[in-house]
Amino acid sequence: MNYRIETKPSMRLQGLSRRISTDSDCIQIPRFWDDFTKMHASKSITDHIGPLGLIGVRYNNCKVGLQFDYMIGVEANEAIEGIDSLEIPECTWAVFEVVGKLPESIQSVWQDILDDFFVRTLYVHKELPELEIYPDGDTSSSLYACEIWIPIED
Repeated sequence: MNYRIETKPSMRLQGLSRRISTDSDCIQIPRFWDDFTKMHASKSITDHIGPLGLIGVRYNNCKVGLQFDYMIGVEANEAIEGIDSLEIPECTWAVFEVVGKLPESIQSVWQDILDDFFVRTLYVHKELPELEIYPDGDTSSSLYACEIWIPIED
């Protein structure tokens, strides 16, 4: 598991969100991405893609209901009408490298993070959204590279 620690400035994320159940997130999130590419509203988001590319955001974790919200969006300072918006404060992140075909490669790294990262390190998860950074590229390629950003206490 390759990762680095970085502090990033605050950012505004805008996109489309969906409530996801933790017991089937490995199915629901890829389905949401498929639906996103077919939605007319996704064009208003992809027209604002910045240097980070598309961003998957896991937020509003509900420990009781075992659900969370998942946004597909972009970093955008100007408001996009009719689109969800999240403000992320300046934060220190554990940034994990993901290489390989999606969704298998990212699901594997997520499993490693959940099973090993916090157990084997002294880092503490900060209660902020978790990000998946998807740069432009062929997501079906074994060489596709993206990242998972986990907020940590500094």
